[in-house]
Amino acid sequence: MPTPVYLPVELRVAVEEIAEQDGLPLTAVVTRFVAECLGKPPPSYCLPKATLHDQNELPLDKAS
Repeated sequence: MPTPVYLPVELRVAVEEIAEQDGLPLTAVVTRFVAECLGKPPPSYCLPKATLHDQNELPLDKAS
């Protein structure tokens, strides 16, 4: 169900930066924050996307 939320400019800018860093839409970041504040697990689509920096290289003998 759509729930419009209006944020002060400084909060929106901060959330936009987090969304960009996490590779997520702004709404997913807000949903994650609300879930965490309520002590509930956030939906999986709200978790940060893995980046190239998070990935490890396979040793050549294990690469296909």
